Amino acid sequence: MPTDRPRPAGPPLTYPFAVIWSFAAAVARYRRRILIAALVISALAVTDAVRRPNEPVESLAALGAVAALALVAGAVVGAVERWRAPVRFEIDSAGGAFRTARAAAGVFLVIFLLAALAFFAEVGGWSWAHGDRDGGWVVVMAVIGVPVLLFATLVTRGLGIALTPEGVRADRETGRVFIPWSALAPAGDPPVPADQPRPAPAEYRLDLVLADPGRVTRRGLVRRPDRIAFEVTPPAFVAAAVRHYADHPAERATIGTEAGHRRLLALLDGPAVPAEPPPTRRRVGALAAGAVLTFVAAVTVETAADLTVGRHSALGYAAEFGGQLLGLGSLSCLVGAVRGLRARRMPR
Repeated sequence: MPTDRPRPAGPPLTYPFAVIWSFAAAVARYRRRILIAALVISALAVTDAVRRPNEPVESLAALGAVAALALVAGAVVGAVERWRAPVRFEIDSAGGAFRTARAAAGVFLVIFLLAALAFFAEVGGWSWAHGDRDGGWVVVMAVIGVPVLLFATLVTRGLGIALTPEGVRADRETGRVFIPWSALAPAGDPPVPADQPRPAPAEYRLDLVLADPGRVTRRGLVRRPDRIAFEVTPPAFVAAAVRHYADHPAERATIGTEAGHRRLLALLDGPAVPAEPPPTRRRVGALAAGAVLTFVAAVTVETAADLTVGRHSALGYAAEFGGQLLGLGSLSCLVGAVRGLRARRMPR
């Protein structure tokens, strides 16, 4: 197999980045409990607000603050996970495995969506309880709420792989896959998609080269058993580790141990592979234009709803939620444009 080594994921973490990374790791570790607590608190807040005799202004303000804080925290954590993720596995000594880290940014996004959903539920629920019964509000809440809950379920499950002495275990969106080392091709192309020399930083999945697909076992709905997906851990490092253990059976017995992990890091600490080219000027410009256009669209949608149907109606709720999503899209485009501009200015 090729001898390319994963390039380092930036300089060692400074203290602020280390604190954020530790916080993100804790959030990812307890994401199930955090999201269940957020869902329960949101339901209790809506129930309390609906029962109040006066409009729940304080509760709505609190939900807005929670949504804003979750959005900011998610952006910060996501940036650290994206650009400062350590080149290493999580060591599961009890299970005898090396695991990829799980992402925490999605947890904050779910909290933002739950807060936004609770905001609209309080407004519509209070109006319903006090005589303004718009049946469309129930439909809108169902149409919005079901996808949010499904997305929360996917975030709770997460994506990740575990390297074990027996093979590769992969958690997918709708199932699990186990690929024995004996099913992998011991030589040939690296385990990445054929149309790119190595995964881009945001491409957290690898297509493995299988010599014996019949030995692969799967549970649930899995369409591509040769594809493994994960989060946060640098893809080039994961690809190199899989190649290493596929080619060196004697090394597999040390998987899941501190000594084995140190040896893996030492073996893969070689020359850096060439960095991917920076985004083109056209792409950066398109992202910047997209940020402006989606922001204008968000303001237009919410303003038009206020001037026509009002916020206390089914269309008003839908327009408010749509405006929030457009605002989130505008922020995403802006972040992408800034990152692309910085990448173009960095010396190659």
